[in-house]
Amino acid sequence: MTIDVSISDVYGVPILEPVFVQLQQRTSAVVKHATVRNGYGVITVSNDVYRVYVDPPSYLPIQVFAQPGALKLTAVIDPKKVVRFERPPLALGQLTEVQYNGLDPLRCAGLLNVATKCQATLLSDGRSVWAHVASIQEIRQDRCFVTVGKSLYDEVASNNNFSLVSGALHHPPAGYTLVDSYKSDDAYGNLQITFFTDSREWVADIDLDDANGLGHVFQVVRNSVTGRPTHPYDIHQILLAHQHLDTRYRLHVA
Repeated sequence: MTIDVSISDVYGVPILEPVFVQLQQRTSAVVKHATVRNGYGVITVSNDVYRVYVDPPSYLPIQVFAQPGALKLTAVIDPKKVVRFERPPLALGQLTEVQYNGLDPLRCAGLLNVATKCQATLLSDGRSVWAHVASIQEIRQDRCFVTVGKSLYDEVASNNNFSLVSGALHHPPAGYTLVDSYKSDDAYGNLQITFFTDSREWVADIDLDDANGLGHVFQVVRNSVTGRPTHPYDIHQILLAHQHLDTRYRLHVA
């Protein structure tokens, strides 16, 4: 009997680097080691359940339980192993080419994550969330502060795909006060929009939450992500694999 292991990235492309695999048999606790090359390997096993630990050099480690048969795994890039960020052409009307090209990779990734998710989130007025964004005030690697109209607040507050949540951890810009915060009902990669107003203008803090998506969507080993902040490259992987949303930028590892 065998476990036929195939390992690919979020685009479905086989991982070509050698991948360490450890299998522990449930009944005997016997440990077996193997190396998978070019994204595929056949490992001889007994008829039992195995704890399979997979550790690709440029990706986060994965742990699953498996029996003999086909085992298809999707690996998530380790942000520390990214050697090149491939920026797509500007396709957002709220920025100039100079502003866009001046963004460092992490802030550019954060912006494209948010914009992609907002463009894919349609409201009852037939427009996307991003269509309500008049201008961008500030871009961080995990969120964007944007100028919006009250119409976006009205749309989100009455939308059944959003739930009212606490906005206490979202700090208003100077001169503005917190109104409400809403989160989309996605299982992972939630869109959260927190609204502020100075009674004349409206500002929204828009961010994406991985909601433990790395562990649930990809079976990433918990210890490898516990205690570290959500990285924009993590969101990139979740949007692609779980929501099938292409943020258009590419991450290259060694």
